[in-house]
Amino acid sequence: MLLLLADIVAEPTSGQLAISYGWLLIKMIVVLVIVCTLAMLILKYLVPKLGVLRRHHASGESITVLARHALDAKRHLWIVNVGARKFFLGSGEGAVTCLAELHADDLGEEHRETNRST
Repeated sequence: MLLLLADIVAEPTSGQLAISYGWLLIKMIVVLVIVCTLAMLILKYLVPKLGVLRRHHASGESITVLARHALDAKRHLWIVNVGARKFFLGSGEGAVTCLAELHADDLGEEHRETNRST
């Protein structure tokens, strides 16, 4: 089907010029729809089966956000659980900085109870 769509007349005669450009536009739109459909199908079905986007899950570690506090529109403070370790992070202007590693006695009572159940 793509070979039929790609069959283009190199030098059309003067009478075929208007028809040729219209036909080229139709073929271009059809090929664009086919390529976009194939790309969406590959991203939806093939990529998840290959496991390309699940690299951190393969090691058994998961990342969980325990708490977040907005300092302003672009700056935030985070308490993040990575595996068995907890970190206090700061983010702003595109950068994330590890401010401290937290221990069980550093967390408030609600975070200790939440983490015991998980």
